[in-house]
Amino acid sequence: MYFKILLFIFCLSLSPTVPATEDTINTIEAQQTRRTTQTPLAISSGLNNQENGSDNEAPDHIKWGLTFIRNHQGLRGLIKYADTYFNGDILTAYNITDSYLNAETFEKLEWEKYESELDKIKEKISFFYTGRKLNKEVLSLNGQQTYAFIYHKGNLAKALHSARLILGDRKKIDKLKWVDFPGSIVDFRNTQNILYDENNNLRPEYRELSGQIRAAKEHFGSIQNTFHMAQATNPNRHSYNLNSWVKNYIGSAESLTLLLELLTEEHSRLKQSGNSPKESQYASLEGQITLGEKTNTHNMLTIYNNIKSISDVHSNEMPYGAKRFLTELSWTWVPFDGSPQQFATEKSYFINEEGKPHLNIFTMRGLAELAEKHYNGKMNLAFDMGELFFRAYNIPLSSLRWIKTEIDSEAFFRERDQLFNRDSTVKDKYKHPKGLAQYATDYHNGDMNKAHSRGRLFVHYTYPTSGEYRIYIDEDVRLQLGWVNSAQMKNSRLFWKYYNILFDKNGKPKKEWIGIEGQIKFAKRYTKGSMLSAWQTQLYIAGAPYDRVFQWTYIFGKAEETESIIRTFFDQKGQLKEKYKTQDGYLVYAEEHTKRDLSTAYTHSTYLPRSIQKALNWYHFSGSIEDYKRDYANFKQYPEMEGLIRFASEFYKKSIRKAYQNVLAFFNDNNEALHRATGWLPFSGVIVPIPPFVFNDTVSYYKRIKKALITETRNVNPLYKDMEGYIRFANQFYEGNMHAAYYDARAILETQDLRAVIGWLLFDGTTNEFKELRDFVLAVLTYHPVEHPSERPPRRDREITHLFMKKKKILPVHKKEYLKNVQTILSIYRPELAHGRCARGFTR
Repeated sequence: MYFKILLFIFCLSLSPTVPATEDTINTIEAQQTRRTTQTPLAISSGLNNQENGSDNEAPDHIKWGLTFIRNHQGLRGLIKYADTYFNGDILTAYNITDSYLNAETFEKLEWEKYESELDKIKEKISFFYTGRKLNKEVLSLNGQQTYAFIYHKGNLAKALHSARLILGDRKKIDKLKWVDFPGSIVDFRNTQNILYDENNNLRPEYRELSGQIRAAKEHFGSIQNTFHMAQATNPNRHSYNLNSWVKNYIGSAESLTLLLELLTEEHSRLKQSGNSPKESQYASLEGQITLGEKTNTHNMLTIYNNIKSISDVHSNEMPYGAKRFLTELSWTWVPFDGSPQQFATEKSYFINEEGKPHLNIFTMRGLAELAEKHYNGKMNLAFDMGELFFRAYNIPLSSLRWIKTEIDSEAFFRERDQLFNRDSTVKDKYKHPKGLAQYATDYHNGDMNKAHSRGRLFVHYTYPTSGEYRIYIDEDVRLQLGWVNSAQMKNSRLFWKYYNILFDKNGKPKKEWIGIEGQIKFAKRYTKGSMLSAWQTQLYIAGAPYDRVFQWTYIFGKAEETESIIRTFFDQKGQLKEKYKTQDGYLVYAEEHTKRDLSTAYTHSTYLPRSIQKALNWYHFSGSIEDYKRDYANFKQYPEMEGLIRFASEFYKKSIRKAYQNVLAFFNDNNEALHRATGWLPFSGVIVPIPPFVFNDTVSYYKRIKKALITETRNVNPLYKDMEGYIRFANQFYEGNMHAAYYDARAILETQDLRAVIGWLLFDGTTNEFKELRDFVLAVLTYHPVEHPSERPPRRDREITHLFMKKKKILPVHKKEYLKNVQTILSIYRPELAHGRCARGFTR
């Protein structure tokens, strides 16, 4: 009793003696209020359905909707509300409002159920403040104990929660340095005495992992609770780190002991056998389930997180290399929040028995249907779950046409019906850029960017791929809708303004804007002289095919500068100067206008109309006039491919592609003419043929590929023979780009007379596209056998042909090249059908 009296007197001495002024309380409470920028809504959606009356029975001040919530949020709002309407009775104010608002709306008020009087709450506020500043005496742990003793019967967790509500401001809460301890002051002292010695160090028997397990067994039960207790009661929280303990392990001391024994045993076995962690019996999805069963952990997410938690530990008891072992182990697992049985059930929604995605979920429509059936319409949840299962079975998400979206399936189908006819064709009024503007006006308040992003969801979404490099583009949006997205064209009103400038009443381009002169004129009037902005505006407004009608050019610079450059090509009568014609005139122009820089001179020529460019008859050369004359005088002295290698090494910093392209200008961009004269063949080293382009056209890379292709006995390496070798070569050296691999290998093999024996047939695409097209062609021929080249496969039948019939739009090639690709597939697997109506039947 004597001790309690002394403690009470001590606590009173720490409490603030300067009461907070009314201004202080108002300032603090104002900071507690959270402002919102949402538009006001009718409160009827936030009211409970009353059994004895309608929503109209709610008090007027509650029916203010979001205005009511905004003005009465947090502790400040509750005090104001109780003072205004209930004579300071906070409990009555709380209960009445709770009875009228539904749970979701009431939660937005962020009220705490205070049963004390209004003066008591203001007294709590004054505990933290001296004038307008935080009382320094409450910032320490002693302050928390005092506050807990006076207001919360010594409960430290309730004291911390109350302080967070009163202060509101996160920066002020962080200054408190209070502990999140789930117990009383006495429990806190007892826990601290158990774990720490008189020097405030963790007791020796509780250090390392074994010490954490011991503390859990003797005092705290679960491993996670043991860590939390030690962290909360640590006297030197900022100087001593519990790195040797497991932080987020969920389970008992016994389960952690068993898990560590299993992992140590497996790690030792792998180390003795010299195997890598990837060869562990637990390094798979099945291994994750097995380890969970052995440790009686039936939730797959729990065992996943437990392994990651152990891998973060820096303990002397962890064997050497164990961290790498555990990290690589978890890479093969999946964070599925459920049991293996639940995993198998949900997996069946996405993946069939063969381990491949179901055919009906390939598109965004399939994702929406799946979300509607299994995930309460939440498409983002269905997307996340699909990504998880595909990762588990090594299926790239990019093999599907999915985009993550926050809209639900109901909104998806409703908005899709707005854009499409019943036969899934796009409504005519929403085609082309003006259709995008109309769609934005009709359904998205004129927001064209939002309208465009919605269109991406509803139209089949495709992309070009190349190994690890992947660039997503709105390919099918362009093909089916003709839309062009623009960050500049934010709303439809701006769109229609420029549309009426560029087009007449019949929707035809106005003649005054045709050609480079029209672009200059438009730039001066509407884009502050920027030729690039003018070009972009025209592109966004016109779209295909009208962008070609305008004949505007991608030009950096101002309109006046462009106009000045164009005038340099013509005489006073407006005729093209004769001295600039032909390749010799190209040099003359560079001498006179671009400081002998031929690349800049060629760029200037692109500002001219195409007919004028054709009359100039220039061919691009990258370099100076001196470089041009040097190359022209010397290239004939470097015959065959070995000569090209030496030429690139001496003059082009070992870039074979640049050397070849410059000399090609001497032969009017005619590859065959250059080959006949020198024996050179192009070596591009194109790793990624789409932006951002990636090249590896160096001499060293050429030699590396040559060494791989040709053995020391001057034969083709068997590893790269035939089509399987072709695919292997493309994947190994060209990130899957089969087109570049074919022609670069041709440049190497041609001089060795080995091109015929390698057994390659050109495929214009990537290795992934080759496999997709092969599977499609063979699947159609399996479902619908074709015995003669004059027969055509059916246009569309069954699931597989319905899915893949538009494969030519997925491959980044034209119809002619697509037919050649089909013929390549047939030549390998069904050569008797390669040339005839059967092959052409796949291109319809």
